[in-house]
Amino acid sequence: MNHVARLYHYQRFVPDWLTQQLKTNSVYFSNTKGFNDPWDCHPCFDLTRLDEPAFYERQVQWFQRVDKERNTHLSAQKLEERASRLRHDRAFLERCIRQMVGLEADIQRRYPFIA
Repeated sequence: MNHVARLYHYQRFVPDWLTQQLKTNSVYFSNTKGFNDPWDCHPCFDLTRLDEPAFYERQVQWFQRVDKERNTHLSAQKLEERASRLRHDRAFLERCIRQMVGLEADIQRRYPFIA
């Protein structure tokens, strides 16, 4: 299960609905467009600030941290190579940022909301 140890879903307790979910072995996910927090599932990156060295480095460090946490199959050397490429290849960093920004649309396309 993608190395997920725990999954929490908070909602109002409705015994009949919960019973049905357990009987059918299903899980309900809300459409991200209806979240009450406008920043949920909306990665926020600012390509216009990449000329600022400190900002650029923060973006690299973010991707480096995510790589280390999520790509556990990569060796330490490979992780460092990717971090170095992010630091020295602005076009590569921009592509990575654009990929992150496009994730919400990909989630919506792959897992459409069913009312």
